Amino acid sequence: MAGLWRGRPRPEPVFRIPEDLRVYAVGDVHGCLESLEKLEALIARSAAGFRGTTNIVFLGDYVDRGPDVSGVIEHLKSGRFAGHPAFFLVGNHEDILLRIFEEPALMPAWLRWGGMATLASYGVGLPRGVGPDERNRILSAALYEAIPPAHLEFLQNLQLTISIGDYLFVHAGIRPGRPMARQSRNDMLMIREPFLSSRRPLPVRVVHGHSVSFEPEILPCRIGVDTGAFATGNLSCVMLEGDRAEIFSSGSMR
Repeated sequence: MAGLWRGRPRPEPVFRIPEDLRVYAVGDVHGCLESLEKLEALIARSAAGFRGTTNIVFLGDYVDRGPDVSGVIEHLKSGRFAGHPAFFLVGNHEDILLRIFEEPALMPAWLRWGGMATLASYGVGLPRGVGPDERNRILSAALYEAIPPAHLEFLQNLQLTISIGDYLFVHAGIRPGRPMARQSRNDMLMIREPFLSSRRPLPVRVVHGHSVSFEPEILPCRIGVDTGAFATGNLSCVMLEGDRAEIFSSGSMR
């Protein structure tokens, strides 16, 4: 059978969402409440005419970098978005944020990733006149106390992946060539290469954020929807229905 395709390209695989279901997958929010609200209005308008079930999947990274982290978490914690059930994945930024409560030594790395914006959003300032280790402990304890219990519960209950039909939703991606059962949490939260440039067929079509691109990328085996909202103001999502994919971006709403 392999000889049938010799000398001509193989057909692209067709990935599908189950019938009577529509999924909107939203990229990295990073504290950008205004962009989130604009995208919510677009999704609500798009979904209004659909008679089946609509689900919203958020691909992680709600915290850090942007101006209103606490406002974003408050907006999302109800579990509904644009009037529909929402599912929330963990990103690498939530992962390290939760870890610093047990490992304050991770504080400098988190701050380099944009953690100052989260501290400011919850009203936590940097202590003065103390050494690095003491500063890390003080900040870790102060932030834990400052985050409302409902926000902390939201962050602690984020999922690593969601599978719907032929699609896998995950924050960063997967390692090509490795069976799904052997994929590592670190890769699913952090991977860029070789995932981004791989053209190796995957068992599922991966929908991810994490890696910023100027526009959403729709490729045969992956869809990337992180358009750097914290820097551009443009928060994007992909709508999936059947074998169709359509992009929505907050930047298109003036």
